[in-house]
Amino acid sequence: MSFQIQYAITHGIKKATNTSVAEIKYKPQCFHNDDSILIAFTEELLMTYATEVNTWGAIEDPDKNIFHQKLINWQSPINETERLDFLNFTKSAVDEIKSKIIDSYKATGGYVLFINYLKDNNNFLLIVMLKLETTYGIDENDMSFYETQSFTMKHFHEAVRLNITTWLTRNQPENLDEEGLPERCLSFVKRRGEEQDITRYFRNALGCKNFAESTANTVNLIQAVNDFMVHKNMEPAIQLAKTAELHGYLANKLEEKQPVSLKAVTALLSPTSEETEENELLKFIKDGGYKIDETFKPNARKVRELDRVSGKIGRTSINFPVEELGKSVFYNSQNREITLRYIPDELDQKIKKANAS
Repeated sequence: MSFQIQYAITHGIKKATNTSVAEIKYKPQCFHNDDSILIAFTEELLMTYATEVNTWGAIEDPDKNIFHQKLINWQSPINETERLDFLNFTKSAVDEIKSKIIDSYKATGGYVLFINYLKDNNNFLLIVMLKLETTYGIDENDMSFYETQSFTMKHFHEAVRLNITTWLTRNQPENLDEEGLPERCLSFVKRRGEEQDITRYFRNALGCKNFAESTANTVNLIQAVNDFMVHKNMEPAIQLAKTAELHGYLANKLEEKQPVSLKAVTALLSPTSEETEENELLKFIKDGGYKIDETFKPNARKVRELDRVSGKIGRTSINFPVEELGKSVFYNSQNREITLRYIPDELDQKIKKANAS
C-alpha cells in the first residue's frame, strides 16, 4: 500500500432530482483507518481518480468561501479556540455542499466521502460524492436473482482533491507564479459543457477557481512550440529533436504525476542566456495570445499523439513513431512521397498476395 489513511468518514445528503430540498445525515464517528475494506476501496478509488482527473484549480480566498475558513480552523487556526477536529470539519464542509446543492435543481444527493491520507510525502484530502446504483447478483443457496445497492466509480464530476501540503505553503514566494498567484492546490474532473454542468455546485462549495484544463493546455502548448519552431525557421532535424524533448518532458510529468510548469518547459526548449531578460519561447507564447496556464496536468492522449505521426492519404491510414523518420520511414517533402523500408517478411507476403490478386 503506497498511501496511509489518516482519517475517513462519510455523511449523507438526500436530494432527489428536480427539487430544491436536501437533508443531511451525519455519521457520528470516523471509520477505523486500518479497516481492510476501507483500505481496499480507497486504493481502487485513488487509482480510478488518477485516470479521470483533468483539471487543476486554486482555492477561493477564505473571506469568500466558508469551506476555506473551516479548512484553516482544522489545519492551522489563528486562534486555538477555533480549532476543529476532522469530524466537525467534515460536518461543516457537508453543510456547505448542502447549501449549494439546493440551488442546483437537477443535481442529486449521495454520500460525501472524506479521506485524509498521506502519499509520496504529501498530505491529501479527497472529497467524493458517492452515488448508489442498483446491481444484481445470484444467491448461492437457491440460485435466485437478487438486487442490491452499491457504489459506482463513474461519478468523478463530483470529486475534488486538495493537496494540503501545497495549500499550506502556497503563499510562500517560491510557490508564486510570475503573476504573483499561488500554486494550484486542487485537482478535479471537469467535463465538457461546463456552463450546463449540474455538478458545478460541488466545486463552488469547495471554493475551486482559476481552472487549468488539461486537454486545452496540452494542445495549446504543443501548437505554440510548433509555431515557434516555424517562426524561427528551424531545420527539420532540430524541430524533430525539440519535439522529442517536449514529449520526454511531458511523458515524465505524467509518469511522476506532477504538473507541467510553463516556465520550466520553455526554459528547457529555449534556453535563455543570462543577458536576455525574458525567455524567447515564453515571450512568443505571451505575445501570441496562446491560452496556457502557468501550471497544468498534461493530457495523456495528447502526449502520446506527440510521439507519433498519423493521418490519411485517401482511404489509406498512416501511423508511425516520430523516431522512425529516417530509419524505416523516409519522406520526400518536395514530391510529398513516403518510402517505407525494411518491410518484415509477414507484411511483405501480405502485400505480394494482395498485389497478385
